[in-house]
Amino acid sequence: MRRGPADGGRDESGRSSPHGSCGELAVADLRFRVWQAKYRVAHQDFGSEHITHPTVGELTLDWDTFRYTGAPEQQLVLGPAAPGTSDAERLADSARGTSQSP
Repeated sequence: MRRGPADGGRDESGRSSPHGSCGELAVADLRFRVWQAKYRVAHQDFGSEHITHPTVGELTLDWDTFRYTGAPEQQLVLGPAAPGTSDAERLADSARGTSQSP
């Protein structure tokens, strides 16, 4: 989720976010606005999701969505479990075919 300039250019987790700074520059500087409109960059959305997997049960997965602005209908969605967690172990067991039903 993007936040506005009032957040000091930080996302919900407190990490630096360019969205506030770019928004401020686009409003203040016509040359930057024109340059930014021509610049094609990937757009990323991310978060966590709780799902119920049919084989391994309840899981919490982080997800990242990458879209190419030149073809926004195309996207790559990744949904890994955090490394070292029981969720990651159960997903690995499922991939190996050694998981037990919940």
